[in-house]
Amino acid sequence: MKLLKNMDLLVVDDSDIICKSSRILLTKIGFNRDKIRLVGQANRAVLECRVTAFDILIVDYNLGEGSTGLQLLERLYHEKLLAHDPIILIVTADNSATVIRSFSEFEPSGFIVKPLRVDVLTESLKACMDEKAFITRVVDSYHQAGLSEALPTLKEAKSKKIYNLALTKLCSEIISVGEDDIASRLLVNYIKANSYVRAHIMYVDLMLKAGNIEEAEKVLLPLRKANRFSVPVLELECRFQFEKGMYEQAAESMLHLHKMSPQRLPRLYALILQHVGFLANENIAKLIQELAFKSSHSIWEEPNLYFLLSWILLQEAEFSNRSTSEIWGMLTRNKKFTKPDNSLQSRLGVWSLANSGQYSAAYELLQSCEEVEECFETLFVAYHTLHVLGMWQEMQSTLQKLVAISDQEPQSLLRDIQNKMAKKLIADWRSQKSTLVTFPKSFDGLPIEYLFKLWGDYRFNIKVAEQIVSHDDYKQQEGIAGNKSLFKEVNLTIEQNKKLIEE
Repeated sequence: MKLLKNMDLLVVDDSDIICKSSRILLTKIGFNRDKIRLVGQANRAVLECRVTAFDILIVDYNLGEGSTGLQLLERLYHEKLLAHDPIILIVTADNSATVIRSFSEFEPSGFIVKPLRVDVLTESLKACMDEKAFITRVVDSYHQAGLSEALPTLKEAKSKKIYNLALTKLCSEIISVGEDDIASRLLVNYIKANSYVRAHIMYVDLMLKAGNIEEAEKVLLPLRKANRFSVPVLELECRFQFEKGMYEQAAESMLHLHKMSPQRLPRLYALILQHVGFLANENIAKLIQELAFKSSHSIWEEPNLYFLLSWILLQEAEFSNRSTSEIWGMLTRNKKFTKPDNSLQSRLGVWSLANSGQYSAAYELLQSCEEVEECFETLFVAYHTLHVLGMWQEMQSTLQKLVAISDQEPQSLLRDIQNKMAKKLIADWRSQKSTLVTFPKSFDGLPIEYLFKLWGDYRFNIKVAEQIVSHDDYKQQEGIAGNKSLFKEVNLTIEQNKKLIEE
């Protein structure tokens, strides 16, 4: 392990006085003053962690401006900025069971109650560094010589706590190299005689991943009974219920989870997604407004989130008469629009036009929209917009991207829900596609009436558009009043395609 003077530290506290006094205390312990970064906001802390892999993070629980130390850790883990396993100390004025429990799934290295004192800080840091040094030794021995060396090293642990931490870290390393079966065997043998919750959770997680629902349930039920107030255990139960298709029970569990840990905004977002994808919920607008209110000025405030929430609200009866800009303004508290905001709102406008049957206007606006970041939210709405427009071939490529992105979500519960939503859309797409008019391999000799039917299922397809305008009966059919909107769409498709070629 590095010498104290070579370690990089990050102190996160919304009080400038506490930040500066913390630096004084840390320099007295032996840390280099120039390697101690002080920040007062969660967003700044994320930026610092993107640049520097800090050895130690000292984080205040209450960071002001809508963010907490819990949300900061959540964001850092989400962006995989803590993969190097730094020492994390949480500083709080309230060391109640509720506060400590809320951090349980992240397992910070320790908690320190304000006010900070040199002796307490020194003792806490020494204990954390001893733990980290031992865990590193166990993991290194595994990478150098495999389990034959790692397991004897593990037995040298000086306490049950260090043994538990080292075992689960070892299993994480084994899983990271694709040896899930080996990790499962280690964990199942250990949990038979030990109650360490993290080990049980890891094992159930592996069983869910392997599709062994029966084994997962066998371990989960007694674990849930013994840990009724454990947030990670309850979240695991939600994932289990969701995997079994028990959507109503999962929703109830998630609502309970939200009440236990209301600051975990991705979990509230997961609850909203579940209702959008699998259940109709009369309180969805209330949940969305709660998420938008809590996200505002927080570390989770992102345009893509407001984009999806706005799209959901546009479909609610009480918001159906409001414009996209009105709903966006309501969710963002009328903040000034940025360029990405405008691009996303344009895409909401495409969906609104398409949903009201104004296909030509929707398609024309879609072609003029600027590119947006491809993420779960934008792809999910894009799929539904293309579905309304009847652009089936584009829907297929969008679905492929949606599945790939949902697999990359680091948060387990959210990943499970997004992945299941994407797979459900694929099943729906395949089912509906089987009812479509068959797309011909050759257009030779096809009557124009067949091309019209084809257009209904493959709207704005350039191949179909070109076949219609080049058909012998085109001029005759063009004069029929009932075909006016169809030919407008066909001609618009050809015009837009020409523009793309010219560009």
